[in-house]
Amino acid sequence: MPSYKPLDRVSIFYRSTTHGTALALGQRVEKVEPHERHGQRVWVSMPYDAAEPLTWYFADSDSIEHMEADPIGQQPPGHLYINLLWFLKVAETGSTGPRLGNGRTVQVPYTVEERVDAAARASLYISALRHADPRLFARWEASEIETASS
Repeated sequence: MPSYKPLDRVSIFYRSTTHGTALALGQRVEKVEPHERHGQRVWVSMPYDAAEPLTWYFADSDSIEHMEADPIGQQPPGHLYINLLWFLKVAETGSTGPRLGNGRTVQVPYTVEERVDAAARASLYISALRHADPRLFARWEASEIETASS
């Protein structure tokens, strides 16, 4: 059974006010509590179009999953793309990320080691995305080139 902790990145199926059932990638776990039958109850911050700003799931539900639950070679293209963007963002000099401090979430700079690890992982995601979905990869690559030339 999966186990979650605050700040984990997850994918979720949720109720959208505009699209009905929708999939959101890269959402944050806000809070967890033990649950006797399902392992945990997991609260997740929701996308802007969600019916509720914070929704809970049972850890054993098919509606929630860690963003990196599957090995890179088995992740669907959407997960690969969002994970690539995440690791590229973390790898940037001066990047910050959420950490729990005194019971609240605060933004803290990533360490050099975390940024180096993120850069190495981003490289793996680039290769995996190129192989899994060449068209999505080409669109991402073109947007990176356009951003760099601006």
